Amino acid sequence: KMVELLQVFLGWFTADFITGVVHLLFDRYTWMGFMHKDAQEHHVNPEKILTRSTWVLVKVPLLAVIPFLPLIYFAPWFAVPLVVGCVLSVKVHAWAHCYGEVPWVVAALQGLGLFLSPWEHIEHHRGGHTRGYASLCGWSNPLIDFTLDLFEWKWSAF
Repeated sequence: KMVELLQVFLGWFTADFITGVVHLLFDRYTWMGFMHKDAQEHHVNPEKILTRSTWVLVKVPLLAVIPFLPLIYFAPWFAVPLVVGCVLSVKVHAWAHCYGEVPWVVAALQGLGLFLSPWEHIEHHRGGHTRGYASLCGWSNPLIDFTLDLFEWKWSAF
């Protein structure tokens, strides 16, 4: 049972990491097209995300996970949390902009650290949008931030 639990953890962590890296790309790079524009608009008016329907928030991640679906057959304990986490990440991100106005289940999951909470996500908005890109639970923020710092340090030498 420990192996399955570890796979669930790794699937959720991987979803947090993937969606965090995608968030970073949308925020920083104009070649991401309309998603970059949407991210920049979100930085000007963070609460606008709360006006979008759940379908609008999850439809792009839902399409993006299609290539991962065969993994469910081979590694379900890893793949199900990965797929579910990726699909829910944008909705969880929206809930991270709600202060005390979320369903009790969401508040409980935020309190347990399984969903990104407002007090964790605020670092991204207060910090000039340079850190804290993870969109699901925030577990991968140290890895993403470290990698980004290392990448920027390495390329600043050129």
